[in-house]
Amino acid sequence: YFSDPFIIGLEDDNASLLHNILREIEKGGMGQEYYVFNTGGVGADSNDEASGAKYRKIPRELTLLLQEA
Repeated sequence: YFSDPFIIGLEDDNASLLHNILREIEKGGMGQEYYVFNTGGVGADSNDEASGAKYRKIPRELTLLLQEA
């Protein structure tokens, strides 16, 4: 279980960086299998919109429940 393995930076940028790292490892011949959980929210295309009318926060409890399933 990793929760934003990078110390600094925006979480969405960090998630993209981790995804790129995993893809590069796979291109090198080491297959990768992983699940990605959105622990932030939905309804925003940028960090500035994360408080807009369409934005909905995903509760941490829901994320943990999904991980246990």
